[in-house]
Amino acid sequence: MSKVPAWLWRKIIYLVVFAAAVVAGARGWIDAGDIDGLADQWAEILTAAVSLLAASKTHEGSDDKATSSEVATSVDALNAVREVVTSLPDSVVQAIRAEERGEYPSADSQSVGDYYRR
Repeated sequence: MSKVPAWLWRKIIYLVVFAAAVVAGARGWIDAGDIDGLADQWAEILTAAVSLLAASKTHEGSDDKATSSEVATSVDALNAVREVVTSLPDSVVQAIRAEERGEYPSADSQSVGDYYRR
């Protein structure tokens, strides 16, 4: 049998507490005053328990959902963008000079950039 993930346990607990509160309220077993009293009594205990649970689950990388392959892909994309942005001013100048000379890309060139890199 596979282990139940922690997030699923939290979700189950939230739903059980919600259902219990709805049933207790609908049946008249508790009212707003009762809830306030219970909340006051249990607030400190629940705060400490939740904080302890959160601290026990916190580790280096807890907030990082990215995998190493996603990071590598992002770095590759960033480097490609950086290369394009870095070469853009030279490409614009080359295109302007070629246009001034009356040179235009041929129909068989794959892109304007390929034409001007010749």
